[in-house]
Parts: sequence; structure tokens; C-alpha cells
Amino acid sequence: MGVWWGIELDLDALIAKGRAALDNVEPVDQEVLVAGEIVTIRLWPLAGGEWRNLTTVHPPRAKSVFDQNAGYNMDAVTRAYPKVYIVDGDTVTNVTVPVDPEEPEHLRWHDIYDILDGPDMKNLASAVWGLNEYEHQKRVAAAGKALAGGRKKKRS
Repeated sequence: MGVWWGIELDLDALIAKGRAALDNVEPVDQEVLVAGEIVTIRLWPLAGGEWRNLTTVHPPRAKSVFDQNAGYNMDAVTRAYPKVYIVDGDTVTNVTVPVDPEEPEHLRWHDIYDILDGPDMKNLASAVWGLNEYEHQKRVAAAGKALAGGRKKKRS
């Protein structure tokens, strides 16, 4: 137990709770069209540091309103996203693996992403943003409501 800014916290319990929350996140499944076939792409959210590292290396494009609002190049982040799977019935395949061990930077996901239509790229970028930005905003709002509900109002 420690005191942090005048608040008593059990930091070990908070860290354990945070790690457990990462293990219980829900992925997003997004259908895309690949060579005339509907394919389900599954995206998993990233931990905070991993997300920050990914977005930092893909700065926003100057003429993209979407990028400027997000603070990073949404298309480049989606193409470089490290937790992408193809879902086919009960089979789930990680596509963020190298196509050729001799070229570890060339991932199967890049091949798939590069042949997608613009609307599918946009939908995937929205899903990536939603998993890593919007879901966080919802959790913050929910935590604020829970905290406010537990406080007693002072009389004026």
C-alpha cells in the first residue's frame, strides 16, 4: 500500500488488475474483400507502450485531416499493425509473420493490406483507432462516472 498524491493505493493490486484487463480485452472482427472473397480480419488491441511506439514512428501526413486529428498516419499504422489474424470458421491464422525468413520485415499482412480497396483500408484503420483510442476514452469515462458515484457531495 502506498500513498500517491494523498490517495492511498495498493499499487501491486492495480498493476495486477491492469494486466488482467489486458488479458480480457475483446478483439474486433472486420470483414474485407480480398480477390472477390469476403475475409474476416481480427484485430487485437495493443498495450499502451506498444501503441505509443507504433504511432510514434508513423507521423501524420500534412494534408490528411484524419491523420492530423489522430496525431499519426492512420494508414501506415494499420499496415504496420502487429496483431492481425485471418478468421476462417474455427481457424485463426496470425498474418503478421514473415513471408520469407530471409526477409523478416516482409509480412503476409503487408501483402493482404496492399491489395485491399480503399474503403476496406479505411474501415480497418477505423477499427484500429477504435480499439486503441476510443475504447480507452470509454473506459476513462466509465471510471470517472464510477468515481463520481462513490463521492459524497460536500455541503456548501
